[in-house]
Amino acid sequence: MKNKTGHWTNDEGSFLFYIADEFIDAVDALQKRYKSKEFFLSKLGISKERFDELHDDPSKITLKEIVVISRSLGMKPLVTLYEDLDFQNEHGPVPAIAFTESWKYCGKPRNFRDVKDLKKG
Repeated sequence: MKNKTGHWTNDEGSFLFYIADEFIDAVDALQKRYKSKEFFLSKLGISKERFDELHDDPSKITLKEIVVISRSLGMKPLVTLYEDLDFQNEHGPVPAIAFTESWKYCGKPRNFRDVKDLKKG
């Protein structure tokens, strides 16, 4: 969705919401791996009430909560910068799932050497 000034994420608050909402969506997708929602929520490292609050407004999540939730699920979060040559943000951010799936497709490189080896091959 575009507005007069580019993508809807041009607004700082909207961009923050987008990033946080993607994280909450990813956590929700993992719930399917568990027997029950209650069991899943007990694993998160935060209260059910706090998780419900984050569902209502993902932009309220803290970086510490992202780390706690990720680690409690046996996973790791990532915050990074990338340059996509969309300087006016006409197209918005690349979804996190695009990075995750690309990483998997490339064989889950663990370090720069692994990435360099991919470029050679």
